[in-house]
Amino acid sequence: MIARPLLVGAVLALSFAACGPAPVVPAPPAPPARAAPALPPGPPIAARTIAADEDEPRGAVVVGDRVAWIVGDGGRVRVAPLAGGPAADLAIGEYAGALAADGDALIVAGFGLRRVPLDGTASRELAPAIGADVLLVDGDHVYLGATWGDLPDGVIARVPRAGGEPEVLVEGAGLVRGLAVVDGHVYWADQGIDAPPPNADVTCGRWNERGDGEPVELERVCDAPRAGSIWRVAVTGGAVELLAGGQHGPVGVAVRGDHVYWSASDGEALMRAPRAGGKPEVVVRGQGAALAADAAGVVVATARGLVVEAPASGKAARVRGVDVQDVAELALTADEVVVTDRARGRVVALRRGPARLTVLATPQGAFDGLVVAGDRLVYLDAHRDADRDDRVLSIGARGGLAEVVVRARGDDLRLGADAAHVVLADATAGTISVDGEAPIVRDSEALGAAVDGDTVYYVDGVRVMAVPVGGGTPRVVFEEEGSGWGTSGGPPRPQITAADGVVLAAGFPLPGLIRATSDGAELLARDVELFTRVDDGFVVWGAAGLTTVPGGRVLAPPDALTDVRALAFDGHDVWALVYAAPDGDALIRVPLDGGPLEHVIPGASWGELAIVDGALFLLLPDQDALLRLQL
Repeated sequence: MIARPLLVGAVLALSFAACGPAPVVPAPPAPPARAAPALPPGPPIAARTIAADEDEPRGAVVVGDRVAWIVGDGGRVRVAPLAGGPAADLAIGEYAGALAADGDALIVAGFGLRRVPLDGTASRELAPAIGADVLLVDGDHVYLGATWGDLPDGVIARVPRAGGEPEVLVEGAGLVRGLAVVDGHVYWADQGIDAPPPNADVTCGRWNERGDGEPVELERVCDAPRAGSIWRVAVTGGAVELLAGGQHGPVGVAVRGDHVYWSASDGEALMRAPRAGGKPEVVVRGQGAALAADAAGVVVATARGLVVEAPASGKAARVRGVDVQDVAELALTADEVVVTDRARGRVVALRRGPARLTVLATPQGAFDGLVVAGDRLVYLDAHRDADRDDRVLSIGARGGLAEVVVRARGDDLRLGADAAHVVLADATAGTISVDGEAPIVRDSEALGAAVDGDTVYYVDGVRVMAVPVGGGTPRVVFEEEGSGWGTSGGPPRPQITAADGVVLAAGFPLPGLIRATSDGAELLARDVELFTRVDDGFVVWGAAGLTTVPGGRVLAPPDALTDVRALAFDGHDVWALVYAAPDGDALIRVPLDGGPLEHVIPGASWGELAIVDGALFLLLPDQDALLRLQL
């Protein structure tokens, strides 16, 4: 057996992940009566749409009570009221490559640098023939990372806000993808240059123009690959100072307190390092897509759809949104984060303020499987790579360092655990293994597994089987002649749990919800894909929708939720991760007393749920995150 930390708790709390194998379900005592979870009015995560059906919006900037952004390849600028209302084109007279706010006007970098008031008065040229992808207004100057024109690529310069000649601060600054001005210094992020993949068809070149204006290729070379880096220089220029080298594609930079922060587009999502020098550290893992900051904190968008805020007082990361894709830029107000969602053509605002949804962990591979042991969570971080181990990790329900408890390899692993053992079912190889050792079962369909004391239970096609932890001859726990109920439209794997001698299983290809003990097995309900234990029985999802067993009371018909992927019960309400609800993917709260459904987190869909100590845990593979929602 592989040595690993003791998993705290003798039984596993009820919670099932719809896309993964199930945790152990004890027969809980009746919970004490309590009030419904005190969630504030409205969802803790909400996306308020400012504009829809936009053409790949980017470059969001808040100007007073309005927000501006760039659309399309032509670089048009659009403006809408921040509180909501029709969007309109802004006459800028040229292409826009970047925007910055300047009082009640925009600074626009296009074929030159212009100041464009939003009140319709005439724009004014600040500097001709300068192109930039990054702009920042601070004090009496506009700072920029040049990309073309009179200032060559890789120059950091500043131009007086009233207009005038550009002042070069740094030459050879690299691929500038972020600027900040703090305490008399300009900080910038050099994104670096990735090496082309082996055998890639890469065309590189340097060009000049002939007298007739036609380009002539001077030499065919590729810029040498280099890592990204974070730098600073005095606002008056001079010697540059490297703050962090060897970084993974930084695309934004901000300074708060004693630290400089940046967003990493290839690797960690949010990094920071001491301004006085020191080792960089990870704040949020993932792939960063955009960054913004103000006095309240630093906000980063990840490539997988999370918008996360790190408060200025420390490293704790709070989730501000999960329902955005392909974020280009962020803009902040005191109350909201404004996001350009290029993939869906939207400009949306996410509410700030106290948040009880926090990031607990992010994977190195892909999350798949979540069970609970006492006050710890056990999950599978799967690489799905024949040359790299998958890892089963354990983490405290209140956070902390995730610890590896088992290493394994497999194409389609399903996880089960109790306080003493971790069991993995490999559906592709048809094996069941315990604690990372050699398989104790071979030639099985191995569709899911659970462990209870000295016995492993697993789903083998339409049968539920049992085998000793140490190996031996499997025995049949449940089998029904001709069982199985056709093609499932829901979770692709069955749910199985075991605790205190009680085994529960459901999901395709099993015929329904099965309960088995040493006295025998019974089919409690047919056509059940998912279940969660409640006070007086079960709530199940199946052909009839979300219903109670026994009794068959319908909490939500199939057309109200469409496709449920995970269920959990908090002692008062049922929580459901819904892949395709009529109003979009969401985490939904379903009152047992028959009250209305509540969309708590829009955009949360494919994943797994767990309840521990007054908190709901969401493992969301699409966002590469394990999140904690305090109830």
